[in-house]
Amino acid sequence: MTFKALTCGVAAALLAIAGSAGAATVTFDSLVNPGIWAYTGDTYTEQGMSFAATVRSNGYSLYAYGLENPNNADVDGATLHQEYEGHYGGLVVTPEGGHGSFTLASLDLDDSVTDPSLGRPLGGTVDFSYYDASGVHHQQLQLDDQVGLQTFTFDLTGVRSFSLWSNNYQLDNVQVSDVIAVPEPSSYALMLAGLAGVIGLSRRRKA
Repeated sequence: MTFKALTCGVAAALLAIAGSAGAATVTFDSLVNPGIWAYTGDTYTEQGMSFAATVRSNGYSLYAYGLENPNNADVDGATLHQEYEGHYGGLVVTPEGGHGSFTLASLDLDDSVTDPSLGRPLGGTVDFSYYDASGVHHQQLQLDDQVGLQTFTFDLTGVRSFSLWSNNYQLDNVQVSDVIAVPEPSSYALMLAGLAGVIGLSRRRKA
């Protein structure tokens, strides 16, 4: 095997590790359960995206409403929540692995609880922030007082992460595209170390 062939092979492998994906919608429907709710851990991944709780509780930080829950805004599926336990909790969304970028097209939100006396949600705000090459940007998303999911459209490109902060929301239908997941630097180091070993072996055989 020639050095040129090895170099090309490793370059292709590095690109494969980084990887990219087209448009996808994270529906959380793999979390569908027949009960009131079910815990799903401190981090949830789907469609190449990672959803991590900022307040972690040994595998009990994120949960999904069940089909029997009257507050479930997705009557046939599931929505994602943060178990805050009295804390002001946040949810941080990144490409799987924690590094990379993506385009955020839109997401759906609804209140966590419907006021039984009114028969509808109370509304409120969710703090939204995203991080890109120019820094961190903040805004507030205003929840309406209507039953059902509310779509927020962004069309933000080059997003490295975004977060939602509130004690009163459920998340669904996160639409992303151009997801580029970049591995940890240690992955590249292992790959390059492997390349050095293969090149050394190849040269010894030639000698």
